[in-house]
Amino acid sequence: VLLKARIDESILEKAHRHLILFNVKPLVEWAVTPETSKKIAIEKYLRTQSLQVSRNWGISLGIGDYTIGSKERIELNRKIQETIVNKERLQKVAYEGFREYDEAGDLGGFGNDFSIGFNVSMEQFKKEPGAGDFNYGFSFIFKHTEKKLAGREKLRFLRLMDMAKLWNILPQEEWETRTESLWKTLNHRSKASYIEFSFQLDISTEAFNSLKQEWAHLLMYQTDRHLSLLANAFGKAVPYHPDSVYRSDAVLRGRAYGELWKAYFMNEGFSDYPAQENYAYYTQLAQHYFRKKDRDLSRLEGRYIDHLGRPGAGDTVWFGGLVRLNNPATKIKSFVNGLDDLLGGITRNDPQYDKLIRSAFNQMQQAWGYPFCAKALGIYMMDLARIRGISNKVPSLLEITYKDAGGKEQVIFLSKKA
Repeated sequence: VLLKARIDESILEKAHRHLILFNVKPLVEWAVTPETSKKIAIEKYLRTQSLQVSRNWGISLGIGDYTIGSKERIELNRKIQETIVNKERLQKVAYEGFREYDEAGDLGGFGNDFSIGFNVSMEQFKKEPGAGDFNYGFSFIFKHTEKKLAGREKLRFLRLMDMAKLWNILPQEEWETRTESLWKTLNHRSKASYIEFSFQLDISTEAFNSLKQEWAHLLMYQTDRHLSLLANAFGKAVPYHPDSVYRSDAVLRGRAYGELWKAYFMNEGFSDYPAQENYAYYTQLAQHYFRKKDRDLSRLEGRYIDHLGRPGAGDTVWFGGLVRLNNPATKIKSFVNGLDDLLGGITRNDPQYDKLIRSAFNQMQQAWGYPFCAKALGIYMMDLARIRGISNKVPSLLEITYKDAGGKEQVIFLSKKA
């Protein structure tokens, strides 16, 4: 607490026993109370209160000299600043919420870390702030590390570079040449090691304010179209594979797998009566869907059930596996509900802003706990920005760090052109 004030002798007598205990609360109360405010002149006053709510959990396993582990954290921090201007008590409030996942260890030679952040802040002090007085934004960070990139890791590398395309970091027309050039720089033949791919996408306040009009319209009047946009983003997030045009072409992938994801969402999360079908049903759905489009892809989607439990079964690759591993329907529905509640509160300038922001965060973060969902939601945000015509207001970048053959650390930056 910072306090500088000129006070009447009678007030000093009353305040002395509180001040020697560093308790300025009574003095501040008297400064804004009409009966006593004339006897107190506040020259400087700033009080800051912080509250942190955090949940953490994790696991660690060891096999010989190798270890692998993961930890997850959900955190929401609130900071309230209070001042007094012209005998009125004013507040400025900020929130910082995030959910993050850290994968640590060296078993397999690679790891993934990701986080999605929710940022809320006020620019000016207000007497009675409401939800409409805040600035809002999201941030997406995804990191992938490799000890080395051998030939068998090229597909994993191509999937990372596909993400750079989907997050609007690399344009489609440059993707193939830039990707091949980077592979030559980073693969094991060049002696590159300890390679980290760090992706970042930010929905700034300016972008959020533009997108909230689109969101509000879609969520109120075009719920089916909004679900199609979500499903299309999840379709694009299905891992790249060069052997099928429905996996290598992002547009076709989004349309084809988007239809499957929409069917899944409508059956499970966005229905009043969830079907509660298991992954086997959705494996067969994907198999039948591609039967006339791409027989080889249909076969690969269908055999997921037969290979379940074996190394390389494809939990993170095939549609049935992605449903089984992520089970995102109710989580995505919760995200949409939280976003809808937040937008409604902003529109009506809800004075119960603390309850609103906490509730919205707790609903939205339920969809942030899986790498596939985090990747898909980043694509969803970028697709909405394209529809709104504000892609240039959504910065996205990829930073690649590695050690060259001489052990010197190198950095490569890739970012979209404005």
